[in-house]
Amino acid sequence: MANYWKIGNKWYFQIYTGVDPSTGKKKFTSKGGFKTKKEAQMAAAEVEKEVFENTYVQEQNIAFQEFTLEWLKTYRDTAKISSVRNRQHNLDHLNRFFGNKKIKDITRKQYQAMLASLHNAGYAFNTLDGIHATGRMVFRKAVEFNIIKDSPCDFAKIPRKVETFEEVESSKGEIKFMEKEELIRFLNAAKESGIDKDYPMFLTLAYSGLRVGG
Repeated sequence: MANYWKIGNKWYFQIYTGVDPSTGKKKFTSKGGFKTKKEAQMAAAEVEKEVFENTYVQEQNIAFQEFTLEWLKTYRDTAKISSVRNRQHNLDHLNRFFGNKKIKDITRKQYQAMLASLHNAGYAFNTLDGIHATGRMVFRKAVEFNIIKDSPCDFAKIPRKVETFEEVESSKGEIKFMEKEELIRFLNAAKESGIDKDYPMFLTLAYSGLRVGG
């Protein structure tokens, strides 16, 4: 049974969610900010349903950057150094947007807005793909650890630039160059998954300016 109260013009509720197995003490959850008592009752009913079905997750007040530090420690144990560096680079981008924010408060709308902001800033699709992949890994682990109930990455889409006919025509014959982030990702892929001598060959081409002859 939920308890309800009003502060100012906002409604709040508190619900018993079970017993903490580590302490034996009763656990409660409280939520508020509802405009009407009916809205609070509807939200409380949803929580009570989850508690009854044993699907309720008591989300934790941990900052995004704090959690990524712990996640990266675990990731280092199973990944190559080059992969760890790549993930750290992607986390730097994510922390610019979410670093001090509670991980449980990051919404799907905010996550999608982050991707859109980076896209509008001129980041290439491959760079955004790497950032998004790292984001999915972090939030998936947070769900696994019952820190959050759902991942804000779910249903997120990486924006793509739609070129006009004039842009397509003007780019014909134009020499394409990789951005720094794209080059790092490419070289890491060549080192980890390429065939014999791929990595040293591409590394030499990238930093010497040489071209493959016909």
